[in-house]
Amino acid sequence: MHPDQHLCLAYARAADRPALTALFRFDAMLGETVSTAREPGLTQLRLAWWRDVLLGKGRTADPDALLLEAVLGREKMAALIPLIDGWEALLDEEADDALADHGRLRGSALFAAALAVKGIAPSPASDRAGACWAILSVAGVDNGAAVARAFADPKDARFLAHQCLPLAILARFAARDVQRGTMAGPLRRIGSALRLAITRR
Repeated sequence: MHPDQHLCLAYARAADRPALTALFRFDAMLGETVSTAREPGLTQLRLAWWRDVLLGKGRTADPDALLLEAVLGREKMAALIPLIDGWEALLDEEADDALADHGRLRGSALFAAALAVKGIAPSPASDRAGACWAILSVAGVDNGAAVARAFADPKDARFLAHQCLPLAILARFAARDVQRGTMAGPLRRIGSALRLAITRR
């Protein structure tokens, strides 16, 4: 799980934290599957198997997937397929738009699923913020800021703060990292999250 996700979970409601933790761990599992790939073809088969699971055509004993199914419902699990597609986009290292595609697919699906835990529909703000954060989470500011800048909007964090504080924190981190051109350190991140939690603006 990404360090930003660990931090933002501290600001999740107790009732939401298990499902959000499962979602972030499921995302991290997909990321590890792709990042450790030696044979892209075999990795694509593994990702295809997960698509079948999300569509109800296969079964898994993965505890995070099972918890998400229990929370979201079987019919909504298919909404996580773009999460898989986003990670798969990174397997094509020669694609010019691979990083942007990763952000649009993985980021929007991740944020939409987190909102679904709370029974809230996604929005353009959650799509933008999700894409921006997802890009930076895999590429860093040095390599990802130019791509993430197209999605960065400081107003999105304020909007999301009234819907899902953990996502608002991720949105603020990403937008500020892009704006400053460098990744804020842990203490600054903690302070930024705390201020957002207190003010919600």
